[in-house]
Amino acid sequence: MPLVLLDGTTILLPDSATQAIELLRKRFGVAIEYGCGREWEFANKARAAGVSERLVQLGHVVQDVSGVSVEDMVRAAITAPEATYADWSALYFASMEMQ
Repeated sequence: MPLVLLDGTTILLPDSATQAIELLRKRFGVAIEYGCGREWEFANKARAAGVSERLVQLGHVVQDVSGVSVEDMVRAAITAPEATYADWSALYFASMEMQ
């Protein structure tokens, strides 16, 4: 059974669930957006691995500017949470200064 995420207004389905996607499109006239899962990849994998919520939130924010894979981010959050929090906090503040 594919994972389906619902936040009250948005339903996220894996692209492999084509029958469900087509049913929603035809029956309800929904708009279909593809490729949105990457945005939540770190948060989903980190939560499944038992990473603390504060690291999940910070990691989600810095995921695109971290320069490392999601798997490496999760590994860092598990093996050295305090050091990872400090590194990601510095990365977050540096990215804010660039804007």
